[in-house]
Amino acid sequence: MLRHTPIRLFVAFALFAAVTGCTSHTSVSGKVTYKGAPVTAGSVTLVSSDGQVFTGNLNPDGTYMIVDVPTGDVQIAVVGANPGGANNPPATRGGGAGGPASGTRGGGAGNPEGREAGPQATGPVLPKELGDPRTSGLTGKVKAGEPLNIDLN
Repeated sequence: MLRHTPIRLFVAFALFAAVTGCTSHTSVSGKVTYKGAPVTAGSVTLVSSDGQVFTGNLNPDGTYMIVDVPTGDVQIAVVGANPGGANNPPATRGGGAGGPASGTRGGGAGNPEGREAGPQATGPVLPKELGDPRTSGLTGKVKAGEPLNIDLN
């Protein structure tokens, strides 16, 4: 009877893994360009197939990094610097402790001058629909060890 125990444990573990969905996670990095030029400020949002949202800021050279993203297909949104003000990032949803997502704009302790928070860099003005993963039409595949470059035209 004891010799069958390891087999039963293996089968039980395999069933548990299949039911709970063993999804691997990885860090995602890449570069965002618009009409060949790097998007120098803003953010990238990835929405995994199970609806989880992951966001990372763009660096001045157009690169980004987002940690702990599930591997697989994602919907993508990009919000760039917008000197004209028409491309504001989508509102953050969900709970949490105060801060930028608390619904207040300007004037907080972290913004004593009352100016709107966000990058002040200049760069290409991106079409508004790119800022929402539901309307951007942008998709990609997150793979461990592979960059996810986003070329916008």
